[in-house]
Amino acid sequence: MNQVNIKNKIFDKKYSEQLKHQVNELLTTFDLSLSLTEKVKRFILSVEKPAMQTLEAAVGVFGMSQTTFIRKLKAEQQSFKKIQNEIIESISIKVLSTTSMKIEELAQYLGYSERSSFERYFSKKFGLSPAKYRKNYNHIKAIHPECAEMK
Repeated sequence: MNQVNIKNKIFDKKYSEQLKHQVNELLTTFDLSLSLTEKVKRFILSVEKPAMQTLEAAVGVFGMSQTTFIRKLKAEQQSFKKIQNEIIESISIKVLSTTSMKIEELAQYLGYSERSSFERYFSKKFGLSPAKYRKNYNHIKAIHPECAEMK
């Protein structure tokens, strides 16, 4: 008899394989129920250097034509660039407000070839440089610690 001992419970291998198959089916179903926007977010977050990801790479991963991909995102009132920017902004804010990572390292992590490119993007989006954002955030956190807890 083929049996496997898992956490002091004995499972028949066949039963275990059936469970794995059912779990995989559920995961596939769950993935199918996600919007394309959510799938694109997962894709961008799963790869290195989110700023360097391209529409062409995403189209290849999702196995559809660029026209169809764009049309489907548009139906969800999204675009690849908009999703990508939201992720870059979220990571930037989180890192700047919760770590002491150097801005140059953050820029490289996000996929910017130069710190100045990241700083231009950030400043254009938020109206202040990453360094000033961090300084202001730390100042507010020191005065109002409860505000930092809301992040």
